[in-house]
Amino acid sequence: MWYRMMTIAFVTNGLGIFGTRVLVGWNVADKYKFQYLVFWYGAGFILALLLLLRDGVTLTSREALIAGLMGTASVGGQLCLLTALEKGIPGHVAFPIANGGGLFLVALVGIVFFAERVHLYGIIGIGLGIAATVLLSLP
Repeated sequence: MWYRMMTIAFVTNGLGIFGTRVLVGWNVADKYKFQYLVFWYGAGFILALLLLLRDGVTLTSREALIAGLMGTASVGGQLCLLTALEKGIPGHVAFPIANGGGLFLVALVGIVFFAERVHLYGIIGIGLGIAATVLLSLP
């Protein structure tokens, strides 16, 4: 179950950022950013809920709170990214800060505060995150 959810998170997160890039590239972020975020995060919520219900998984109130806070932070980050791009911050500046900054912070906190070891898959994941950020940052 964990691998399935992490795969879904990996794919949908990447597609969400890609959609942000498309909105900005088509110059429609100012008109459709809220609809985009509601659709994208709503679809992700429904997908996760359906998988949890299908597998009979119940969440504790603490897990639901953490999931809600993580979702809120993610929506806020996407909204800030779209707003920055809409206000004229170049994509080659905004995308690396929004995506690379989070990637770096998560890796740093995991290694420094939780003494996590980064194995081959972790290194590959970090490398893919950096590659995606570079690709999204191209004009």
